[in-house]
Amino acid sequence: MYLYIFFQSSYSYKTASVDNLEVKKRYLIELHRGGKEIDGKYISQTNDSVMFTVNKTAINFPVNEIKSIKRKKASTFLI
Repeated sequence: MYLYIFFQSSYSYKTASVDNLEVKKRYLIELHRGGKEIDGKYISQTNDSVMFTVNKTAINFPVNEIKSIKRKKASTFLI
C-alpha cells in the first residue's frame, strides 16, 4: 500500500504600511517612478528611508518614493 501526499502552495498579498513592517519578512515594494514591483526582505528603517534586501543586496528606498508595500504570505494546501 502506498500513501501519496501532495502539497500545493500559493501566495497572497496584504497591504502594509511603513510603520508596521516585520523584520525578515517578504514584501512587494512599488515605487512612484513606475516599473515593476520589487520583491525583498525588510531589514530596517529610519525616518526617511526603508532598507530591504533584494537579491542578497541591501537597498535603501526613500519613504517618499514608495507608492505601496504589500506583505507576501505563502499558503500551503494539502491535496
